[in-house]
Amino acid sequence: MPGPKEYCSRPAIPRFQPSEGVMNKATATATLGLAVAATGLAHAGTLEQPGYFLDGSKNPTLLAAIRQGMNPKISFNDHYSTAKVSCGPGCDSYWFVDRQTGGVLEVPESPQASEMVWDVRSRANSDSIAVTYGPRDGVPSNCSTRHFQWVAKAFVALDNPAPVNCPG
Repeated sequence: MPGPKEYCSRPAIPRFQPSEGVMNKATATATLGLAVAATGLAHAGTLEQPGYFLDGSKNPTLLAAIRQGMNPKISFNDHYSTAKVSCGPGCDSYWFVDRQTGGVLEVPESPQASEMVWDVRSRANSDSIAVTYGPRDGVPSNCSTRHFQWVAKAFVALDNPAPVNCPG
């Protein structure tokens, strides 16, 4: 039976010596991995699921659909995931889920009643998005893209819509 010392032992952490020159990626990864495992500092945290709408609206059915259509990875502004929900043939709605709080917000809609969101482009480490709008009838003609920035809990338009080829 192992004694108390064996239960408490930790693996040796390799130490980088400046005299060894530049640390390569493999050594850095191995060193960091062992250091995190040995110290127990690895805490991934819990990513929140969609729980409420930031605008205060109530729609449990839509929240459930957003949960199902949500990208499990962070895809916008360091803590948001995108979600795509079908609203019928040729119709989708796009959402962002704050994975720290569970708050849900809709991608900015087109000011033109005849247009709907066709595509959303974002990056995990950026606070800007590109939204492509197209005709509600689903016919791929006359699409436009507009860029927005997330500022103080709201999307701010950075430009006017510009014509682009329709996605798909």
